[in-house]
Amino acid sequence: VLTIACARGYLLSSVDDRQAYLLADLPTPQYMRMPPGLPRYTKDGKVLHLKLLNSLYGLPTAAKSWADLLASFMLDWKFTRSTIDVCLFIFAGGAAHGEHTMSVCVWVDDLVISTSSQELRDKFVQDLHKRFPVDDKGDLKWILGISVKRDLSNRTLTLSQEQYTNEVLSKHALHLEGISRRFDSPMADDKKYSPDQCPARESPEWFEMRDKADTYMTLVGAIL
Repeated sequence: VLTIACARGYLLSSVDDRQAYLLADLPTPQYMRMPPGLPRYTKDGKVLHLKLLNSLYGLPTAAKSWADLLASFMLDWKFTRSTIDVCLFIFAGGAAHGEHTMSVCVWVDDLVISTSSQELRDKFVQDLHKRFPVDDKGDLKWILGISVKRDLSNRTLTLSQEQYTNEVLSKHALHLEGISRRFDSPMADDKKYSPDQCPARESPEWFEMRDKADTYMTLVGAIL
């Protein structure tokens, strides 16, 4: 979708449905215990329960209920849902919309919109906002932690995971300058080691160290 939008000069934008899971109806009746701070028993000692009116984060059916609700709205808006990738919805405007088209990619409650018409996009977001509480993010800048930069004049688009890379480095690359996290290590800090201290290749000591290293890496792989 991003590639097509870049090649054809389509508009790219995004919206976010707030508190999405709370908006869907429940497929079957659901009950919960009384939250802390509220009475949990009646005067005669019976346990109190609440019947949920809408879905709730943490319910096994919450994600599907929200996905079905959003899909129903999209289909009512005359989108066609892709049979190959069900997160993709395509709208072919036809003559009524000047032959403009629009594609929407859905990731839970984040929507990326690609369209050839600003008016068509605004009408869709307006109707979406009437049905759900929506944050209009405007031009697409971020998607799933990936930075998006466009050069419309040259029809180029750049994706960057610099933020994610920096987070990984700050967590794992402790040797880099400016990273102050420290962890205990069984190796003494004052010891200096050199290749001369390695056992001769294929000596008994060499095979012993190799086997220990293989065992260690197997354990590490199992943990990861």
